[in-house]
Amino acid sequence: MRRASTYVCRAGGLVAPACTLDSRDAVAGWEILSNPADVYRLHDVNDLLVEGGSATATAFLEADLVDRILIYRAPIIVGEGKSSFGYVGLDAIADAHGLWRPSDGRRLGVDRLEVYERVRGA
Repeated sequence: MRRASTYVCRAGGLVAPACTLDSRDAVAGWEILSNPADVYRLHDVNDLLVEGGSATATAFLEADLVDRILIYRAPIIVGEGKSSFGYVGLDAIADAHGLWRPSDGRRLGVDRLEVYERVRGA
């Protein structure tokens, strides 16, 4: 399965303002992560914002590298389309219980933001 490229911009260990990139371009100071395991080679990074489509989200979820999910929803129905996440190893709804907890939710104009935090063992 081909994974989408993901880009991270670093400045002194902080995620810098986003830029639009494609897989051929890179801005000075940005590092290209071609798969989720590449995060382990990053240094001085405390927080990492990953943006992308379904393939990117699924890859990081499968690798158990996601601590927080922000979902933005608009009040429109477009019918059948692409899912937000692909298969992440859960075969039954019961397997998903207790993995995530809602931590925030708010309206943003007519849209809605939902924030979920990963539940980790103590």
